[in-house]
Amino acid sequence: MTSKIWNWGYVLLICLCFMACSSDDDNTPPPPAEPEIDYVVMLYGCGGGNLDAQLMYNLEQLEGYGYSSKVRFTGLVKYSSTFQGDEDTEGTRLYNMTENGLVDEKVYDSKYRLDNPDHIADFIKSTKERLPAKKYILILWNHGGEFGFWDQPLGWSDYVETRGLVMDDNCMENGISSAISIFELEEGLKRSGVKLDMVYWDVCLMNMIENIYQIKDYTNYVMGAAHVTPGVGGHYTLLMDALENHADIPSAMKEYIPATILHWRDVVGDTPADLALIDMSKIDATVTRFKDVSDGFISMKRELKEDVGSQRELSFDYFMYYTRYRFNGDDSEGSTDMVSFVKALGNNMLDGGLSAKIAKFSKAMDDMILVRGDIGLQEYMSNYSLGLCVVTKDEYEREYESTGGGKAPKGLSVTYPLLHFAQATGWHNFLKINDWRPVIWNSETKEFEEVPM
Repeated sequence: MTSKIWNWGYVLLICLCFMACSSDDDNTPPPPAEPEIDYVVMLYGCGGGNLDAQLMYNLEQLEGYGYSSKVRFTGLVKYSSTFQGDEDTEGTRLYNMTENGLVDEKVYDSKYRLDNPDHIADFIKSTKERLPAKKYILILWNHGGEFGFWDQPLGWSDYVETRGLVMDDNCMENGISSAISIFELEEGLKRSGVKLDMVYWDVCLMNMIENIYQIKDYTNYVMGAAHVTPGVGGHYTLLMDALENHADIPSAMKEYIPATILHWRDVVGDTPADLALIDMSKIDATVTRFKDVSDGFISMKRELKEDVGSQRELSFDYFMYYTRYRFNGDDSEGSTDMVSFVKALGNNMLDGGLSAKIAKFSKAMDDMILVRGDIGLQEYMSNYSLGLCVVTKDEYEREYESTGGGKAPKGLSVTYPLLHFAQATGWHNFLKINDWRPVIWNSETKEFEEVPM
């Protein structure tokens, strides 16, 4: 008995010594210190030919806010060609907010291509290296437009204006300003190797489902307008203040978006405008729900082709026309409000199964849009959503001639199927059979009637 006790005591002593020695010899490095900066705001933009005064206005708002150790600002900015003769605005300029104020320097000449994915990536990577932070926000500043023939994939942009995002008249392509296509933006974000916390496109019409879904793997949140953004852009004093007040982006944007809407109302009155924050963790569920709706529209359209001239077919064409053109206050024809469109068109066809799919899609959309604000939108759009490309079969299949002697741009029938959204939903399969006709409601006969073109 004594021998066993001694043996167990000996083993325990050895274990204790081993633990003590292991503790002394542990060379595991301590975890890296958490960055002191909460947010870094990176602005990547250009005057775009006619927005230089507004760009300066936004930079002055940043300067007016001043230096913050918690929320830092940097920007790679280029002014329009008419400003290139001034020493203070020539070339491509790097801005930084410092304790001594907003300083800038010329870092590249005016021919530096902002639409080059490597340049987008380099700006993000170099910012992360010199400003380690907990969160990174990329602002894309300039004009924006609907999805159209000009939005060419990476490598095709040597002959047409692309999206109109960060449009740059210093780098002309056959007489047309260069710009970033959604394909080039996706590639730039991918090459940066940085998962952004938010992409804020401070432009018009970029909160389209096609755009958002294209960059879904590279940012946690997206903020922008599905319709129109006033020329003054966002309010950057309000943005910096909201970020300083809140450690998480949804809380910060719950402060920023309503305040910015009020600012816009002061400037433009009731001119239609909107701003919304999208939770990218919910976008796959939303797009899956929309695929069900898309399949329902395709099935219905094909079914109606076998019933040409019927009141049901004419009803579809009537609501197709009605819902496409009634939403955007700027008379845009290539995109419309997504939820309002599918609700108005689908629910008027008296197909209960399709109506159920639309309800589920609408619920998914509500879950994905965390914060929203608007002015001047019609009452039925109070629960507005995102933009969706809606074109006719003729518009979808349209071919284009060359511009300025260059190659002819590819139309939607070539570019749209390359989008991740099209591949996930098959929406292009509806667009290429969407051969609706202008139809009116005859109040006397109580029937839909086709109108001669």
